[in-house]
Amino acid sequence: MDLVYRRLQAFLSIASSAILTNLASPVGQAYITTQMAVYGDQAVAGMSIIGRLTTLAFVVNYAGSGAIGPIVGQNFGAKKWTRLQAIILDSSTFLAVYSLMISVVLYFSGSFLVDAFKLDGAASQLLLFFCNGICLFNFFDGIIFYINASFNNTNRATYATVVNFSKVGFGFLPLVALGSYLWGAKGVIVGQGMAMVLTSLGAVLWYRSYLKSLSANSKIENPALIQ
Repeated sequence: MDLVYRRLQAFLSIASSAILTNLASPVGQAYITTQMAVYGDQAVAGMSIIGRLTTLAFVVNYAGSGAIGPIVGQNFGAKKWTRLQAIILDSSTFLAVYSLMISVVLYFSGSFLVDAFKLDGAASQLLLFFCNGICLFNFFDGIIFYINASFNNTNRATYATVVNFSKVGFGFLPLVALGSYLWGAKGVIVGQGMAMVLTSLGAVLWYRSYLKSLSANSKIENPALIQ
């Protein structure tokens, strides 16, 4: 029974943090929706379409964060600190190229999407605004997903929770409100994007600092790549 309790405790220490991490996103989206609702039903409809389009177009943000988990975990277990840094750099490079390609596709597809969804008014304006370059903000959101996956697989699931709630508390809450005040409905999207930028930069710096501390405290230094 003691063994079951220890295993369950180890499981819950990771699972509870992962649950809280995933809870931050819907909380943030609920707040963004309330800010957008001020500008009417069409603005909310446009934001809703943008949300679903983002999930489809930037699916690599989610798939990639799941894919690097085993790679990060393997190198963490082998104490390959240099390799862990390279994983984030290579993943970010790949994500940047992918995000740029998708953004180009969306730029030339904006009018088609407006017609396909039969949008007008604020809804069409917001969708075109998103497609005309603002969608690139999702690159930074992808970085957050990758860093969170790396924290989860290096025994620091609580760090990922802090990152996501920081994006909501210190990012969405003030920046979305500020963007809304300055630029209206479009400012809500800009504020959301700026929160992604600042959170991703903070998360990268935190992860790099964490890896440096691991390297400094490790008694075994072996930078060779895993074959």
